[in-house]
Amino acid sequence: MEIEAGAKYALYFHYMPIGSDADTDLLLTPEQREHVYREIRNKRSHKNGKAIFKYLKAGKYKLVETVPTGYIADGTTEIELTDKHSETAPCKVTVNNCPTGVKIIKLDAKTEKPLTGAGFRIKVKDGTGFVTLSFTKQEDGKYFFDKNGKEMDLMVDKNGEAVILGLPMGAVWIEESVVPKGYFPVTARKAEITKETSALSPMVIKVPNSKSVKLGLDNDWWEIPAMIAGAVLLLGGAVVLYVRRKNKN
Repeated sequence: MEIEAGAKYALYFHYMPIGSDADTDLLLTPEQREHVYREIRNKRSHKNGKAIFKYLKAGKYKLVETVPTGYIADGTTEIELTDKHSETAPCKVTVNNCPTGVKIIKLDAKTEKPLTGAGFRIKVKDGTGFVTLSFTKQEDGKYFFDKNGKEMDLMVDKNGEAVILGLPMGAVWIEESVVPKGYFPVTARKAEITKETSALSPMVIKVPNSKSVKLGLDNDWWEIPAMIAGAVLLLGGAVVLYVRRKNKN
């Protein structure tokens, strides 16, 4: 049997005694168990993505997947081996995994038109705090989760969109790290990544921003009244001090 693509799989069979009169001499020794464990790990080739299992008896088998981080499981794969399958004509199984997917759309809150110049950071909880995830930007402009990636601020494209792939399952927090010029920042929001959140049908998150408002020419509206009020208080204090000194004299 040859697995051409997918995650790690293992078909692990050994004798298990059942009943009070079972022969325990057939049990694997600790050394044999270690040998089997190491052989199973060696079955996975990291270069070509194939796992090859030999000397399996004819019959029905199930492959249960250990899913790579950021991917959605393809479910349990059922296989039936017959006498027609051999080392020269193996039963080939292809297991496809789809990464998780999220699309962030940055919009003007009033016009709902796309905005550029915005960036986001993706965070997950780590104990009592948060950790910012890192990504690698692909040639198509999409961001893929990568522990060794160099991208943390995920910038939207000319259409105001950022597509993020391979996020781990569970809760993530989307934080606006780069605010479009002339707009107010928005608070972080929580999203739940599930097996339904795939790259083929990504979760769409719209993030609207409102324009910031500047009143007056060089000063905010409150600055001039505040300056006048301050001057009045200082003048009043000086008058009170003068009157007190005059009364003493």
